[in-house]
Amino acid sequence: MINLLNKVSDNLVNNTKHSPSIATPATKKSTKGTGIVAVDNKSTANELQKRSDNLNTPGLARWSGLNSNQLVFSQYKSAENSLGAVYRELVNISSMLSSKLNSSDAIASRVRQLEHATSKDLNSQLQAKALSGNSERQNYVLNSVNLLAKKPAETLSLVLPAAGKSVSFHLPAYAEKKEILGSINRALAIMDTTVSINEQQKLVFNPSLDNSRLFSEPVLFSGEGIRVPAGNPVPVQMQLQVGSLAGLANSIGNIDNTKNKSQQDVNEDIKRVQADVRHAIMQLRAAMDRVRSDKARTETIDIKLVEAELSDILSQGDFGSRLTSLLAQANISRNTAVSILNK
Repeated sequence: MINLLNKVSDNLVNNTKHSPSIATPATKKSTKGTGIVAVDNKSTANELQKRSDNLNTPGLARWSGLNSNQLVFSQYKSAENSLGAVYRELVNISSMLSSKLNSSDAIASRVRQLEHATSKDLNSQLQAKALSGNSERQNYVLNSVNLLAKKPAETLSLVLPAAGKSVSFHLPAYAEKKEILGSINRALAIMDTTVSINEQQKLVFNPSLDNSRLFSEPVLFSGEGIRVPAGNPVPVQMQLQVGSLAGLANSIGNIDNTKNKSQQDVNEDIKRVQADVRHAIMQLRAAMDRVRSDKARTETIDIKLVEAELSDILSQGDFGSRLTSLLAQANISRNTAVSILNK
C-alpha cells in the first residue's frame, strides 16, 4: 500500500511540473477594474460531476470497504482482549479471597482499577462499546415495589412526570415472572423501554438513551391495593444500576461486615460476572466472524486497478484532500495491523 502511494505521489510531482491542467480550469481572468473573478458555472458543474463519478471507482470502493472492516475488527479484538483480562483477573481475585492474605479493601480497590483500565473498550455492564455504538445506556432498578409477587390480578399505572406520559398494564393472578415481564414490556414499548430481572430478582428498567432522564426522576405508581396501594399515586425513586465490577467491588469491600456480604456470597457474585464475561465474548466472536465473512468478499483487490484509478483522479486535480485521505487509511494502528495478520 505504501509503495502504491509513493508511486502515485511521484506521478503527482511529475504532473505538477509538466501539466498545466492541474490548475483550476474553471477560472477566467479578472474582469477589468475589479478584483472579482468570473467563474464558468457550466465548467464548474462538469468538474464537480467528474469528481463525484470518481468516488464510485470499483477498486477504491473495495479498498475502502476492506479498510473499514479491518478497523471494526481491530475494535472488536481490543474489546475481546479487555474481556479476557477481566476474566483472568476475576480468577486471581477469587484466589486472593480464598487465601485471605489481602484485606478486602485492597482487593476491592484492585477491582475498581480493573474497571477503569477496561473502560475504553467495555461499558459498565461489561459489554463491548464497539457493539453498542460506544453508548452507555443507564439502567434503573425498582427496589421499593415488588411487582413480581404471585398475588391476585391487578391493573397498575405508571406515570413518568418528566415526560407527561403514563402507561397501564395488567398483571394476571398468580402469574409467573415471565408472564409479568411480557405484560410490562408490551406496555412500555411505546416509551422505547424494556424491563428485565437482575440476580436479586428485582425489575430493571432499560430505557433508550433519549428516555433515560425520564427514569432518573421519581415516577408514580398507582394500583388496586394488592401490589401497590390504592388511591393517590405513590412516588417511587428508582436506583441507578451499578456496573458489574463496581457492584462486585462494593460487595468485596463489605465482606467483613456481617450485615452485608459473606465470602460465599461474593464468590457467587464473581461467578455471575464471569458468566456475563463469557457471554459477552461469545457475542463479540460472532460479530468478528461476520466481519471476517465481509472481509473475505472484499479481500481480492486488483492493486493495478487501484493504482490506475488513483492516477486518473490525481491527474484531474483536486488531489490534496484525496491524498490526505489515502495516507490516513495507510496509517494503520497497531490493533488493526494485528487483526489483519490474525485470521
